[in-house]
Amino acid sequence: MKPSLRTKAEALLPSIPAKTLAKALIDLAEYSQDAQNIVETLITPPTEATATFKRKLSGIKRRKKFYHRFAEVRSFANELESLFDLLKKPGIPSKDIIGALVSFFQSDSKLMEMADDSHGAMGYVFEYVATPLFAKVASKIDDQAYLIKVFNELHTENNYGVRDSLVDYANEFLTPQSISKILQQFQNHTDQRNASWLCRELTAQLANPEQFEVEIKKSSDHYYLAHLVDLAKVYQAANRHQDLAERLNEFFALVPSHHRHHLEEIAVTSFLELKKPQKAVEILSQAFLRSPSTGALQKVAEISTKAQTEGLKRQAYERIIAALNFCSADLTFLLESDAHLIANDYLITRHQQLNGDDYYSLPQLASSFSSKGYLLAASLIWRALTNSILDRASTKAYPHGAKYLSLMHAAASEISNWENHLSHPEYLRKIHANNPRKTSFWSSVPEEIVNIAQGETEID
Repeated sequence: MKPSLRTKAEALLPSIPAKTLAKALIDLAEYSQDAQNIVETLITPPTEATATFKRKLSGIKRRKKFYHRFAEVRSFANELESLFDLLKKPGIPSKDIIGALVSFFQSDSKLMEMADDSHGAMGYVFEYVATPLFAKVASKIDDQAYLIKVFNELHTENNYGVRDSLVDYANEFLTPQSISKILQQFQNHTDQRNASWLCRELTAQLANPEQFEVEIKKSSDHYYLAHLVDLAKVYQAANRHQDLAERLNEFFALVPSHHRHHLEEIAVTSFLELKKPQKAVEILSQAFLRSPSTGALQKVAEISTKAQTEGLKRQAYERIIAALNFCSADLTFLLESDAHLIANDYLITRHQQLNGDDYYSLPQLASSFSSKGYLLAASLIWRALTNSILDRASTKAYPHGAKYLSLMHAAASEISNWENHLSHPEYLRKIHANNPRKTSFWSSVPEEIVNIAQGETEID
């Protein structure tokens, strides 16, 4: 439904008589299975809701159809999602709802094998629809022995991983004592691989970092190092910020580099909780200098003085200028932080390092240079992109190459000093001489530019 129509419907439908709306829905149900499902859900009394849920689920599982195309899978996932409306009716006993949800989770193998879930539509139903509903209903049940039994029952098998998210909600419906009991049961479980993961996740929810560390040390050193960030999160969840602060140097020395930024975020939060903003500034400054960006600089600016921020920015400029190798991320930072002259010099001196295959960042960089009047820098980027297209003989990209030539051509008249680079006509003649037979490319280029490239037209 279009947003404008939805807004109008929300405003006007409440004023339409209920009988009129009911008749319209009944008529629609004659032609639409989705509408028929809505009607059946609406007229099902709470006393029959869970039985209807299980009956409809059983009917779905008996189907022989395999849902392959994305639209089919999305429709199938929507059908499954609509089933849960039956369980949201008021007055249904909580244990009855849990029983219905258990039957759904235990159908995971069959349901997942009925569709190609490459896009995650099916997984979404389990993780973001069924699991939160399970946790919400289970939190209303006082019978912990029953909940422990259900939890254990659901985790004896979990072949598709769609029950994993239930563990994330465990502390919403299980007491710490109940979680500890489950841990004891799974620590001696025959399926040690699944049990190890389960014990680790449950221990994290107990907010006991010492116990969590014991769990992650049971496996290999690699496993332990890979979960240092999780250990830091457990310290934080337990509000033990000082204890975490005392171990941060140790963690930073051990944590894998690709996890470092996550640990930095946790460290900053803890230092701010400890009223030590300067420590937080140090962490953010190190992260910024390692990978300069306006976003990282803004984080520093939020908790430091203007003088500190400006000094840090200058330090980043100096490091970027001193670096010998071209980095598109560094150039992006220079442009976004309004250091246009530095950015222009940076690009001009490193233009031979440009990778014309980088069509994700280079066009935007060229556009930024062009908009600020640095047309030679922009042209050198457009040339790198065009050269790459021609070198790869990428016929699908020829229209883009033609566009870059047109942008260069429009900018050429404004460039008075080509420094040590080929002038625009010289560049056009060079690429034509190197690619004379790529007629599909030249046919997409404006005739005026082709004439210059072929030497038929002279320009200053």
